[in-house]
Amino acid sequence: MMKNFKQGEYVYIPSNVMLFRIDMDQKKDLTNFEAAKLMEKPQHLMFINECKVDSNWVQVFYKGELWTVKKENIYEIEEEG
Repeated sequence: MMKNFKQGEYVYIPSNVMLFRIDMDQKKDLTNFEAAKLMEKPQHLMFINECKVDSNWVQVFYKGELWTVKKENIYEIEEEG
């Protein structure tokens, strides 16, 4: 299934997914990261954009900072009702 998200849209990230903080202005690839965070609980985070270096990764907004996560680990938020 093709996942297309819009900037500013909230996405669902399940527990046990790794987020990585990468300075995309300084890094030309995704192998070097400044920090990593394992999501202990599911989260609703704001989608920012796809990574220009590798479209399999996206940036989300988490606790006031941009974090990178594998695109396969984010999902649309299903509306209740």
